[in-house]
Amino acid sequence: MISVLTPTIRPQGLQMVMESLERQTNQEFEWLVEMGMPWRGHDLSASMNRMLRRAQGDIIVIHQDYITAPDNALEKILENHRLSPMTLFTYPVSKYIQLGDDLKHDWRQDAIGFRPYYQWETDYASAPRKMFFDVGGYDEDFDKGWSWENVNIGHRAEKAGYVVRCDSTLKTTAWDHDAAMAHPFRGKNENQELSKSKAMMIEAGEWRATAPFNGRR
Repeated sequence: MISVLTPTIRPQGLQMVMESLERQTNQEFEWLVEMGMPWRGHDLSASMNRMLRRAQGDIIVIHQDYITAPDNALEKILENHRLSPMTLFTYPVSKYIQLGDDLKHDWRQDAIGFRPYYQWETDYASAPRKMFFDVGGYDEDFDKGWSWENVNIGHRAEKAGYVVRCDSTLKTTAWDHDAAMAHPFRGKNENQELSKSKAMMIEAGEWRATAPFNGRR
């Protein structure tokens, strides 16, 4: 089974995810949601860990809010992991501000094949659930500021023998809600230096999770 994980601080964006999931040709999945409250502070990594502890599926699909996936997306994701079981996948997300606008494509639109660990974009992505347990889950130090938690976990996954690939044939679309409303946390890569320091610790074999990730395998 697949576990679809959606962290959100703006629940109005869940409608698009729900409608996309309702249309999936493969309905063998569960949908887990963690709804954060902006006034309580940023806790994306902790939210991901909580969902991973509850997840029952062998494959994790990260499907962030405001994103619509093709109707056969989960079928394609299962096939990807059947063929490449030690792989973290990322998929293109093209954005519009208003329906009918031209889509703004990201770098993944024409990218395919193996990518460096720091390109594991997780707005729409998938990975074996086992990987998260192998590396100790998300490092909750990254909840001190926005972003780079995906770079850190991608680095640890690479050290554990996993690879990152982009499948540009599975194209998703998203409403660019950040263009329409202010994001309460997003800044200019607040955690970039933290990510670099964690990478150095990983390379030196000194990295340890800040909180034990004691979920089920």
